[in-house]
Amino acid sequence: NFDREFPILLGEIWTTMHDNGENIQETVHTDYNPDYFTLNGRVYPQTLLPNGDPSLPNQPISSLIQVNAGDRGLLRLANLGYEQHAMQLPGIAMRVVGQDATLLRSFTTGADLSYLTNTLYIGPGEARDVMFTAPAFNAGNESGTDSVGTYNKYLFHNRSARKLANPGGSSLGGMATEVRVYPAGTLTAQTEAGQTYE
Repeated sequence: NFDREFPILLGEIWTTMHDNGENIQETVHTDYNPDYFTLNGRVYPQTLLPNGDPSLPNQPISSLIQVNAGDRGLLRLANLGYEQHAMQLPGIAMRVVGQDATLLRSFTTGADLSYLTNTLYIGPGEARDVMFTAPAFNAGNESGTDSVGTYNKYLFHNRSARKLANPGGSSLGGMATEVRVYPAGTLTAQTEAGQTYE
């Protein structure tokens, strides 16, 4: 069972192909070299904006993960790109419970085949269902405050430094978002998967 569910689509954008198409030029696809890496079509820090943010009309779904301390969260990850990604959530253990729309259980014995990991590898076209339990809220170590309240922050990100930068940017970007852990009872129950609170 889980308390909160978050669908996250991993992708990448190769601007050369877009620019060539716009200028009616040929693209050699064997030269594929994406320059933007996305979560739900957004790059960090836009991944933190709430669902339906007016500044991102074409990427309405946020990648922000908001949970109460003690909540069990389910991340439903799918890789829509052409490259393998290695996702990490330092400070919170992840349990892989499903792979490619299949529960990780033995068909013959019913044995639990789920496993704990600190790095989640997702190849092109693959999907993973990952559970985590939000740690206790540490009142002496608040990471930030938003319109909901004070929270502890954990970074959910790609392990590759190349995939954590936006072209021309000098700070964190790309395939990263935050898991914000609020004191128990702060957030109301989700009414839809991926719900954000403002």
